[in-house]
Amino acid sequence: MEIGEILVIASGCTDNTVQIAQQLRREDDRLTVIEEAERHGKAHAVNIALRCAKREIIVLIPGDVVPEQTAVAELCRTLLNDPRVGVVCGMPCPTNDDGTVADRIAILLWRLHNRTLKVLSREKLATHACGELMAIRKDVIPSVDEDVVNEDAFIGVYAWRRGYQVAFNEAARVLMKAPNSVPEIVRQRTRALYGHHMVKRRLGYFPRTLGCMIFYDLKRTLKILQAEISDNAAVLPEMMLLIFLELLAHSLIIVSSLRKIDYSKWSPIESTKAVFVQDQVRR
Repeated sequence: MEIGEILVIASGCTDNTVQIAQQLRREDDRLTVIEEAERHGKAHAVNIALRCAKREIIVLIPGDVVPEQTAVAELCRTLLNDPRVGVVCGMPCPTNDDGTVADRIAILLWRLHNRTLKVLSREKLATHACGELMAIRKDVIPSVDEDVVNEDAFIGVYAWRRGYQVAFNEAARVLMKAPNSVPEIVRQRTRALYGHHMVKRRLGYFPRTLGCMIFYDLKRTLKILQAEISDNAAVLPEMMLLIFLELLAHSLIIVSSLRKIDYSKWSPIESTKAVFVQDQVRR
């Protein structure tokens, strides 16, 4: 399996990304650097990729994660093996320590996220594609609404509406850093849930995530939570705190809507930008 082209989209970068990419370009002519002076949001960058990519399969990797060596091949294999699948996402693996309550909540949040995607993918019900690492067929979607907050959820629901399956490949592991403070967790969840409501308004359906399924699929939501507790009963205190924070985030969405807050371009959460590659990664 060969990578035919590499697009580096540097939008309003303040570090050495462009210089490093240009140096690599001299060593590998498959690499193209697209630089923008101002930051326009991730959906804008995704549209550049959709417009410029020439290959049948496009793998989208944000700049703050580290895919494992075989992750891209795993995603492509899923698409090549099943033409019914239009979008496939990998499994985010937080590199957070578990020494604080906030870290344990964040780790639990992503474990539930992955468990949900695994269940829904197995049942052919998935409509959400994880933005930490995904691959799509080029003809699945022409473009993403550039003011959309969750381009991954938008792509997943759009593909599902067109009759494609959205798959989850847990062998395609990607290392990432979750927020390590309670305020940052609430801030990130508020933005994500706000984006899911936006997808519902634009496309008519919520993406199937645990945070949204509580409104229309309570039975399956409780079953997923019960399975997590059955695997590790000690997680119950963190789960209760997580449920409270999730309800708080949903409440803040109402305030955000009234204040007409634009989440398409937002200040990054700094604690999520340091990804430490470890020999052992939480599953």
